[in-house]
Amino acid sequence: MFIDLMKRKPRRWIFLLASTVLIITIATLLQHRPFEESTRSEIKKLTEPEMVMAAANKEILPPKESERSMSILLMGIDDRSSGFGGRTDSIIIATIDFSSSAVRLTSILRDTYVDIPERGYAKINAAYAYGGPSLLIRTLKYNLNIDIDHYAVIDFNGFQHVIDQLGGIPIEIQNVEISEMNRCMVNTPQYYINEPGIQNLNGIQALAYARIRYVGNSDFQRVERQRNVLSQIALKIRGTGFKEGAGLISTMFPYIKSDASISDLLAYGYRFNKMDKLDTFMLTLPASGDYRSGLLDGQSVILPNLQDTAEKFHQFATPGIEIKGMTVPDNSFQFQRLNNS
Repeated sequence: MFIDLMKRKPRRWIFLLASTVLIITIATLLQHRPFEESTRSEIKKLTEPEMVMAAANKEILPPKESERSMSILLMGIDDRSSGFGGRTDSIIIATIDFSSSAVRLTSILRDTYVDIPERGYAKINAAYAYGGPSLLIRTLKYNLNIDIDHYAVIDFNGFQHVIDQLGGIPIEIQNVEISEMNRCMVNTPQYYINEPGIQNLNGIQALAYARIRYVGNSDFQRVERQRNVLSQIALKIRGTGFKEGAGLISTMFPYIKSDASISDLLAYGYRFNKMDKLDTFMLTLPASGDYRSGLLDGQSVILPNLQDTAEKFHQFATPGIEIKGMTVPDNSFQFQRLNNS
C-alpha cells in the first residue's frame, strides 16, 4: 500500500526525533561548535514565480501558531565523504503538534519530479545537491505550499558507527533481499547474509539493508527499510546509560547539521519531556492515485498531481482544518511529455 497513514506505537519514532534533538544540543554545549546560520538567512531572493505562488496562497492557510506546532525538515543523505554533499536519500517533514501531543511524519519520495526554483524540472532529491537545505525548503514551498521552521541533515554513514557501538540491531531479512543487500556491501564479503530471518546486523550490514532499492516496491519499500533501521536504533538508544550515551553523542555529532539554535533545541526538548503521551502518524507522498510514473529525460520519475498532493499534506499535517483552492504550479506540460515518451 503506497500511502502509509496510521497510528504507530507512540514512543518509537518520537524517541528517534527527541534523541536527535538531544544529541545535537548536548554535543554543541560540550564542544562549543556553532550551528549553521539560520535557514531564513540562507534563502536567496525569491524568483517571480515563487512570489506569485506565495501571494496566491497567502490567505489559504491559517496563521501559524508557533506555540502550538512546529515543522522540521529531516534530510537523510548518503555521503561517503562526510561532507554533507550529494542528493538527499530521504526527505521527511516532521510536524509536531504540542497542543495535541502528536507528531506527523510525511515522507516525500525522492524521485518526485518537480520544478526546482532557478534550476527547472528535476527529481526533488536534486534540490539539496543544487542549493543545500534552503533550496529544498524553497522547492517544497513553491510546489506544495509547505512552510518549514527548522531543518536537520543526517548522514546515514554516522548511523553505521552508532549501530556498531550499540552492538548491532535486530532486523528481519527477507529471502528476496539477500542478494541485493550483499551487493551493497562492497569489498566486505565477510559480512554477507546467507539466510533469511531475524538477524543482528552490524553497521555495514544495516547500511546495506537501508540502501536496498531494486527489490519489491522500489522506493516505497526503501523508505520502509530506512524507517525500520531508524526505529531499531531508537529502541537500542533507549536502553543506554549516561556514559554510553555520551559516547554515542560523540560518534554521531559529525554526521548531523542543523540550523536550530541551542535555545530552540533546549526549549523543544523540554516541551517533549513535558508531554504525557505522544501519538505518531505517518504519510508517504505522492499517494497512490496522485501520480504517474515513467521516463523523462532518460530517468525514472514520479510525476505528481500537485493539487491533490498539496491538499493531502495539509489535511494530514493540520487535521480538522479544511484546505481548498490552493494554487500550485502548472505541470500539465510534463504530463504531456510523459504521455508521448
